[in-house]
Amino acid sequence: MTAPLCLLLAALAGTPEVGLSVAFSVKVGADRERVVLELVEKGLADEGLPTRRFDARCSGEVTCSTDVARREGLSGLVLVTLAAAQKNVAVDLEAFRVEDRSSVAQTTFTLTGKKLDEKALEKLRAFALAAAPAFAPRPVAVLPADAPKVTPVLAPPPPRPAPAEVVASPPAPSRRSVVPGALLFGGAAVGAGASVWLGLSGLSAQRQLEASPDGIHSALTEPQARALAVEANGRYTASLVAGMAAGALATAAVVWLVTGN
Repeated sequence: MTAPLCLLLAALAGTPEVGLSVAFSVKVGADRERVVLELVEKGLADEGLPTRRFDARCSGEVTCSTDVARREGLSGLVLVTLAAAQKNVAVDLEAFRVEDRSSVAQTTFTLTGKKLDEKALEKLRAFALAAAPAFAPRPVAVLPADAPKVTPVLAPPPPRPAPAEVVASPPAPSRRSVVPGALLFGGAAVGAGASVWLGLSGLSAQRQLEASPDGIHSALTEPQARALAVEANGRYTASLVAGMAAGALATAAVVWLVTGN
C-alpha cells in the first residue's frame, strides 16, 4: 500500500494527524536529511501511521514542540534525531501524545544508503504498532433514540480545602533522547585522541630532523629532510585543529547536558 493511499484511508477513517519534526541533526546535510525524512515518513505510512512533516524550531524541547504541534491541529508528534557516522545515519524516533506530552514509543536504527533494510523496517513496524493506539480518537458513547432520558442530580460541590492544605506537585520532567549527548562526547573523545596522536607523530619527525642538524652525517638527503620538515609542521597543525574541534564538541556536550539545547 502506497503512502498517499494510506493517508487517504486514514483521513476517511478519522485518524488524527501525527506530526513529524526534526529535533536534532548532527553532521547531516540538508539533502541527506530530506532523503532520510522521506524514507521514515513513507515507512511509517506503510505501517499504518501516516505523518505530516513540519518544522517546530524548538531544538528538540518536548514542551515547545508539543505546543507547536497543538497549534498545528496535530494529536501526535514524532521527534526525529539524526546523526551522521561516516556513510551511515543513526536515526532515533520518539513519539509523543500532544494532549499530555507523554512519550508513547521510541526506537533507534541505522540507515545505510538510500533504502531501509529489513531490520530498520521491523523497528519502524514495531514503533508504529506501539504509537498508533495512543493517537486513536477516544470512543464516544451514543445512546439510542428511544432510550429514556435521565435527569442528572446535581450534588453539592465539595468543600474547598484550606489554603495550607493545597500542595502543588512539580511538573513531570520531559524525557530527552541520549543520542545527541553521546555523539557529542564521542566526537570530543575522538578529536582529543587524534590531536594527541598527531602531536606525538609531529614530535617524532622533529626529533628525527634534529638528530643531525649539520646535514653532513645525516642518513637523509636534503629533499628527504625538507619533506620530513613539511610533514612535521603539517602534523602539528592538524593536531592543533583536532584539539580545537575536541574542545568545541566537549563544550557543546556540556551545554546540552545543562540546558538541553
